[in-house]
Amino acid sequence: MNTFAADVLGCKTPLILAPLAHLASNELIAAVTNAGAIGTLPLHRFKPEQTRDRLRQIRSLTNGPIMVSFTGEWERDENLDVLLEFEVQLAMVFWWNGPRLIHRLQAHGIKVGWQIGTDEQLSDALSRDADFIIAQGLEAGGHVRSPHRLDDLLSLIGDRTDRPIVAAGGINTPSRAGQLVPSAASAVMIGTRFCVCDEANNSDSDRTLLIDAEHDSVILDTTLRGDWPCAFRRRLSTGGDLDVPERYANANISEIVSVLPAAQIMADFAKVLNQ
Repeated sequence: MNTFAADVLGCKTPLILAPLAHLASNELIAAVTNAGAIGTLPLHRFKPEQTRDRLRQIRSLTNGPIMVSFTGEWERDENLDVLLEFEVQLAMVFWWNGPRLIHRLQAHGIKVGWQIGTDEQLSDALSRDADFIIAQGLEAGGHVRSPHRLDDLLSLIGDRTDRPIVAAGGINTPSRAGQLVPSAASAVMIGTRFCVCDEANNSDSDRTLLIDAEHDSVILDTTLRGDWPCAFRRRLSTGGDLDVPERYANANISEIVSVLPAAQIMADFAKVLNQ
């Protein structure tokens, strides 16, 4: 068994669902956890009562380990108290909210993964004793803050620390996950592949756009807008209004050719990751 999955994540399969904003339905989060991995609830501008309501619904579907993602600087600190009510023991922070949140989370006994994309961000995470590093490579879908391709970023991190690493960005297939774990990373984080599953909160037309997309259908949009903070976004380049999370896609989108239940996607990855 993968020791990082067992000892740090508290699960069997070394896979974490990426924070997918509103696409992460309660059913999707629970399905990933119930299949032996880690479902992730993004706390995007949630008030404490909203966090409590979502966690109550998720806990009606699973008793397994889940992660919460503090995506931006605006999440209310009161959410931390709610996490304890529902035995949440994992959290994810980023380079810009990590300094404010990490030690408060750890003081509650919550293990914290810090997502990074650059050497400078890695220094911040290591100096503040993140429990594990989440390495987001340039291939990632949605907001992208790294200039490094994933393999290069993993090498950079491995040269500086022996802390556990979760590889993220452009991972759509079990074979790719198997290339990374355990040789270069302790676990993988998967996002785009779960945007094209039965449980995701997107429409049939959005799923079709993603399935039909080819490699050249994806661009890295360098137009800076929004408040996450402003960042490049990897998204589809065809199909209408594309600057929405439903149409964000990683650079390897052409590898995804079918809509599947989350449990089937998990079973396919588990066969490789649990060998």
